[in-house]
Amino acid sequence: EDERDREGQGRWRFEQEILFEDVSFRYPHTQKDILKHKSLKIRQGDWVGITGASGIGKSTILELLLRFYDVDEGCIRVDGQPLGDISLYDLRRSVSYVPQEPVLRQGTIRDNLLSARPDATQEELLCAAERTGILAAIEGGLDREVGEQGMALSGGERQRIAIARCLLDGRKLILLDEATSQMDAAAQDTMARVLRQEQKARGATVLSVAHRTEFNRFADETIRVE
Repeated sequence: EDERDREGQGRWRFEQEILFEDVSFRYPHTQKDILKHKSLKIRQGDWVGITGASGIGKSTILELLLRFYDVDEGCIRVDGQPLGDISLYDLRRSVSYVPQEPVLRQGTIRDNLLSARPDATQEELLCAAERTGILAAIEGGLDREVGEQGMALSGGERQRIAIARCLLDGRKLILLDEATSQMDAAAQDTMARVLRQEQKARGATVLSVAHRTEFNRFADETIRVE
């Protein structure tokens, strides 16, 4: 921690708004613009749903925010600061990212939940597991072994664990990329409701990409990428 403080890290937190200013982007070694002169404003505390056809650039918006890639033109600003000026350490420790294919470590479900918050109590782990349906849907509960890269579980079960980690980490910017795509409709509806409750409780900002429009029914604003 001391070393990070000397480097100016460990201090930044997302607090206000995100601006995409005339952003254009194409993936490396390709000629097709995925985003072309796109501008948008995301206010702190809003749930913003992102819709559009497959391959149109919805997930790219989240990837650019995490700086998996940098924009080719234009600028992304967070709280008025160019995204590239924020250290990757500070940026990513302030974001809760739930992708379509979550990455799980070998071990138990408990181990994977603790990776989001090592100091979580047994009561907090059980609460997150219960809210996301892990205890009811997965035999063995918190002590169930997930296997290498989580392959001992179904896709929907892995997504439940990823959402439970999101509930535990307490971060103020939540990025959901088809986070419930491998669950049935009823489970998706339940997860949307749980995430909305969590957003309101912590005053978080949510950006969610979802093919099933009902998942975004709590969105304060919907952006259609064309």
